[in-house]
Amino acid sequence: MKQKPVKPTPPPSQIIKEGQDPKPQPPPTQTIREGQDPNKTEKLKPEEKKEIMDNAKDIVCKSCDKNVFEKVFLFKKISKLLTGTPEDIIIPLETFRCVQCRIIPEEFQIDNK
Repeated sequence: MKQKPVKPTPPPSQIIKEGQDPKPQPPPTQTIREGQDPNKTEKLKPEEKKEIMDNAKDIVCKSCDKNVFEKVFLFKKISKLLTGTPEDIIIPLETFRCVQCRIIPEEFQIDNK
């Protein structure tokens, strides 16, 4: 008897169905300090946030030299025949693109490997 191959399905946290809101909630700003248990994090103090932001470098679009980006979603549709589910699965992939030239910079490209 011929066995059909089993295809892996994405974790339930990445699966949405039509009509669902694809926006994930961002995690709170947290950091791990030296000597601190990496499983325990705490919120940054305002002065720590300011110091980090003062030393941060802008990401700039290589096509137009602008540093303003907007959130966009790429969607992948997986056939119900591959997943074994009653309906096709739609997976949202969040990324950013330049507001000026509308190109997705290399830093924000989603690998299709």
